Amino acid sequence: EGSVGVRDANGKRVSLGIRAGEKVYQDFLIEARNPGGHSSRPRPDNAIYSLAAALVRIGQYEFPVQFSDTTRAYFAETAKLTGGEAGAAMTRLIANPNDIEANAIVSKDATLHSMLRTTCVATRLDGGHANNALAQRATANINCRMFPGDPIENVRAQLVKAAADPSLTITPSGEISPTPAPPPLTPLVYGTAKTIAQMHFP
Repeated sequence: EGSVGVRDANGKRVSLGIRAGEKVYQDFLIEARNPGGHSSRPRPDNAIYSLAAALVRIGQYEFPVQFSDTTRAYFAETAKLTGGEAGAAMTRLIANPNDIEANAIVSKDATLHSMLRTTCVATRLDGGHANNALAQRATANINCRMFPGDPIENVRAQLVKAAADPSLTITPSGEISPTPAPPPLTPLVYGTAKTIAQMHFP
């Protein structure tokens, strides 16, 4: 579901995608608190500044590369179709997920970058209560798409590490998502899908 057949510029069939699992949606609330005060008497610690600085650090944080049966098979086949430097980098990354240079090459493509790891991004901000007052509370929503099998607590721990500010709290918010292990590519399912695909989109 949710995938497409791809043809080249001449109409030749190149690939047919199937989705064998997907990343897990989870929001996190990051919160800064402060005694506050009047804006005419600024204090060294400021909830909005603390939150903003932490968000910049989270934005710069890169979650580690992970592979499942599905993504390993996907990148192995895509490497053959892509060829060149990018294809070679995919092959190297499968062999060694810690290959920094290969990761940088493959991750130039935003879609491929997201397929390789858990991703988290700030999506909403809220803070302060008056234009002439120091904020006593500032919050942001961090939306994560967690790699299948990546536990919520592991993701939260990495956000805490990236924020690098023990005065902040980071907690899962909204509906708590289960984080099941990625589904295996069994011959019964994947093999059958390939056989049928070969009939209709060779």
